[in-house]
Amino acid sequence: MSKNYSIQIDVVKGLAIIAVVVLHALPLFFSRIIFSQFHITQSFAIFFVIIGITLTSSLGKHSLKHYLKIYFIRRFWRYIPAFFVMFFCSFLYLVYFHIPYTLSWLNLIGMFPVEGAGNYFISVLFEVIIFGPLLYWWYKKSPVGMLVFTLIASFLFEVVSPHIQMFAHNTFLYKARV
Repeated sequence: MSKNYSIQIDVVKGLAIIAVVVLHALPLFFSRIIFSQFHITQSFAIFFVIIGITLTSSLGKHSLKHYLKIYFIRRFWRYIPAFFVMFFCSFLYLVYFHIPYTLSWLNLIGMFPVEGAGNYFISVLFEVIIFGPLLYWWYKKSPVGMLVFTLIASFLFEVVSPHIQMFAHNTFLYKARV
């Protein structure tokens, strides 16, 4: 085991995985009865906290320039093949059951042809992979500036997005934001 290995992170990841499996196994009406939004559905946020912890830990060990040379190649080979396998399987599902489909630019940012409750997770993961190192670098240069900008940008997005036609007709775009 590496000296930087943390069993706590693996335990939290394991609990989050169990929560996702339970959430997807429960009927929708039952998950509402047990108020799953207060416990089980938080696993999504937990995954991104863990990604942030491991990303900043890894970025802190290397210079940003050195890290970025290997970062995107590693992430590509870790996530893109799995994405294409799942994309292809969901596409085959549509073809097999003769379900009408339309491929669009949304597929390029991670939306599967088959709609699903967690469909936005892949798009958000791609955004974290792309913007995570940039936000880390910005935080190192100006922690207060980065925090203020991201809070203002998030606030403005929440205020403005309900009035944008594109988000009203496609909730995927709203959910799959950074």
